[in-house]
Amino acid sequence: MSINSDHPKPIKIRFFARIRERLNTSEIAWPTGNKGHVTVAMIRNELCSRGPEWLECFSGTHQHCIAVNQSVAREHTLVKPGDEVAFFPPVTGG
Repeated sequence: MSINSDHPKPIKIRFFARIRERLNTSEIAWPTGNKGHVTVAMIRNELCSRGPEWLECFSGTHQHCIAVNQSVAREHTLVKPGDEVAFFPPVTGG
């Protein structure tokens, strides 16, 4: 069995807590095509274009915690094919 490198792995985008509930999904696969590396900000912008619920969740007015491959990330963090990006609301304690 051979692996075809002409088709890069999609980016796995995961949603947690109220984001998951609002979007009614916990995960999507985002095809990278031949884009190579993208940033978290680019992914967020693409998510906003998916419809009103998505725009509501990912517009610039909402604060999220972001992780790329389970490490804290920022808007400028590079994401490559096969990576996992997770969005979740800020955690508060008491």
